[in-house]
Amino acid sequence: MKKSNKSSKYFNARTMRFGSYALVLSVIAIALLVGLNILLGLKQVRPALRLDITQNKLFSISEQTTTVLKDMTKDVEFIVLTQEKNFTSIMLKEIFKQYELKSGGKIKLRFVDLDKDPQFIKRELDPDSITGITQGDMIVKSGKKVRLINQSDLQETQYDQQTGQTYSAGLLIEQTFTGAVQSVTSEVTPIVYFLTGHGEMSPDADLSTLKGTLDINNYEVKTLKLTETVPDDASAIVVSNPTTDLLGEETAILADWLKTMGGDMIILASTNPEAAEMPNLLSLMEPYNLKLNNDIVIEGSQQNYLEKQNYVIPQVAANEITTQLDSDSVMLLLPNSRTVEILNNSKEWLNSFPIFQTSDEAARMDAASGYQEAIPGQYLMGAATISKGGARESKMVVLGNAGFISNEGMAQTTDNGKRYILTMINWMQDKTDEIIIPAKDNSVPLLTMTAQSTFLVFLVLVIILPLAIIGTGVFVWMRRRHL
Repeated sequence: MKKSNKSSKYFNARTMRFGSYALVLSVIAIALLVGLNILLGLKQVRPALRLDITQNKLFSISEQTTTVLKDMTKDVEFIVLTQEKNFTSIMLKEIFKQYELKSGGKIKLRFVDLDKDPQFIKRELDPDSITGITQGDMIVKSGKKVRLINQSDLQETQYDQQTGQTYSAGLLIEQTFTGAVQSVTSEVTPIVYFLTGHGEMSPDADLSTLKGTLDINNYEVKTLKLTETVPDDASAIVVSNPTTDLLGEETAILADWLKTMGGDMIILASTNPEAAEMPNLLSLMEPYNLKLNNDIVIEGSQQNYLEKQNYVIPQVAANEITTQLDSDSVMLLLPNSRTVEILNNSKEWLNSFPIFQTSDEAARMDAASGYQEAIPGQYLMGAATISKGGARESKMVVLGNAGFISNEGMAQTTDNGKRYILTMINWMQDKTDEIIIPAKDNSVPLLTMTAQSTFLVFLVLVIILPLAIIGTGVFVWMRRRHL
């Protein structure tokens, strides 16, 4: 009997001891979990411990952007024009957090409801310099410098040749946000003038998408009607599809600016049977060894045209302008293009090179023959020249197409036209250190499984794994019963 009592006391003491250990360990584990949960929930800690497991890192920003944000010396506001409760984009919220974190707090996010604060634009922005603001747009602001971002700026569109429809091929969120940050924090904003007065496309109407892209990337866009001289602040001049020729006085002003001031110019002109002859405009190209022909390109290779042979998909030449653009993913469509020639160069201070060209199965039809006689060959539709013959280095780009940068052209095909023009202007401004952030693929990868694989996954997840968990629990319970 005594032995039985002694044994009972032993087991009771042992049970008490193990029970106490279990209780203490449980309390410690619960305390650690609560503490860890509180720590991870802190606003300052949570973003730093995030993990982006998406294949294309849709919720992360690149090392290039991180470097830009670390080097910032000015405060920047991201202003979303809506109520915070209506802002439901999880991706944008997460990316905003990354910009705040990586900038060391120099970037702040703010929400403004224009319905509740209708005086916001007049009070904090310059209504004359930033127009077309609507509810849901975003503003990037530093001091008095402001950049407007709308939803279309965040998408890269592509054209599907089979369906004839455009679709979202990628996200430009980081590219747009980082470009806007650089723009509003930059000390200098180059000014690009678009020539007017000769039937050109308007940057405010026909080219508003391109204008928005230039604006985001720290370029100010203005129009220029030549009267006396080219403004001193002109960084480049764009001549976009004129229908009438320049006057003699205008030609002299531009020629002097190009030669003495080292001006840079882009000339774009699509085939237009109704347009007047333009000897004065052509005379500006001659010192750069370039010529724009009055004709139309017909492509013979099926891989190099879309539906119609005059809707040419150009071959993009590799050079210092296009080095950062992948022509396979940044496809262009040039409908109704003229040919461009690089003339025989006998001047050592001129360096000319092609940009866009046809296949060797193409042909051209000249206006002189009424666009009837096809002359086969491989032709250029764009070329550039660097001239070092004047007081300063000057650059000129001549493109035999203008439709690819218009709003209509980009809506019907792809919006890659603005990327090429932006790259050309960057090249003219010697922006060799410009950060080019590629679009992120927003397609969702599909998981393809065979019937056997599907059954195996069902067996493991629905039967084997639950039974293993239950069995483990029963085993632990049976062992603890005898403690």
